[in-house]
Amino acid sequence: MESANLKEIFEVWNRVRTWDPEMRIDLARRILETVVPSRIHRPPQTMSLDEVIGIAKTDAPPPTDEDCKKILEEERTKKYGFAGFPRNNISILTPQQMLSKLTEND
Repeated sequence: MESANLKEIFEVWNRVRTWDPEMRIDLARRILETVVPSRIHRPPQTMSLDEVIGIAKTDAPPPTDEDCKKILEEERTKKYGFAGFPRNNISILTPQQMLSKLTEND
């Protein structure tokens, strides 16, 4: 890089470094956009909002709380092989308690 270019860069930097951070970030973003074009392109709109809403619309009433609980239980059974833990039978042991249980039998 030529010394004339370095001098110009230094002059710009001295002028910009006193700006508010938001202004410096905005300038940096604009500079980068001139070097690397934005890679995020807006996808083409293929459906209107009404069409998208229409996809999810049914004539059936919404599920009740009980229906939702049943669906969740079924999905958990499919995924984990059981619906859930028997929460009232679970005891959580600390590492010390686990160690003492293991050494009790010795």
